[in-house]
Amino acid sequence: MNHQEFDILNGTDEFPYPISIIQTDFKNFNTNNHEIDLFLYKNYRFNNLDSIIKELNQLSQNLNQNLLDLINNDYHEFIELGKSINNGLNLINNIIEDLKNFQIDLINNYYKKFFKLDNQLFEILQNRQILNNLKTCIKLNLILHDQIIEFDNCINNINNNQLIENLNQLKILTSLYLSINNIEIFLNKFIQLSNINNDNHNKNYFNSPFHDNYINNKISSIKLEFKSFLDQLIRKELNQKKNLRNSQMIFELLNIYKLIGEEKNIMNIINNK
Repeated sequence: MNHQEFDILNGTDEFPYPISIIQTDFKNFNTNNHEIDLFLYKNYRFNNLDSIIKELNQLSQNLNQNLLDLINNDYHEFIELGKSINNGLNLINNIIEDLKNFQIDLINNYYKKFFKLDNQLFEILQNRQILNNLKTCIKLNLILHDQIIEFDNCINNINNNQLIENLNQLKILTSLYLSINNIEIFLNKFIQLSNINNDNHNKNYFNSPFHDNYINNKISSIKLEFKSFLDQLIRKELNQKKNLRNSQMIFELLNIYKLIGEEKNIMNIINNK
């Protein structure tokens, strides 16, 4: 130990009167006991040991009393602080729950909104398809109407002249007949499929009085008329002498009967000759 640092007078002529220990003497110390020992030795080594112990006990009692007074005086604030902390936690939990509910509601609202938009878009596309199908039906009906008129004009012209000048007239008439028949088959299938694919089954958009009452009836009439016309031609040729028969005409008629699926009918005519 450095004796010069802790000599009796510490380099002064003043007598070291004993001093009392106070609470603030220990405020700058940590838990290092060695520092406290040095502090007591340096400042209170001239005090009586019993006096030091008494003062330290008194200081300890004062500190304990101060602590009790602090708790007794401020315990309401401690309780309120605890309650406020609990309330704060409850508030935070409520906010978190509200945020979760808001997120769920937001997702549901967006889902409903986009689901509604999807339905509207689907309906728009469906209506667009219906309109396109209607346009197709209208065009096909108009084409059929033109073909029917041309067929009527052609066969009326032949009937008025009571003869066929050449095979081209027969081929033209046959082409018109086959065209009318094929368009009718395609149109009927198209209308049937369009009505099936349409979700509004109670609304048959593609059925029209023009098609049902005029086109279909007219086509049925044309089929009978064309078949009768062919029967007259083949009978006319068969009734002639063999050397006067038009072999090309007969051969063409046989091919036409085959094209329209009337092979049995031509065989009956030939057998009955």
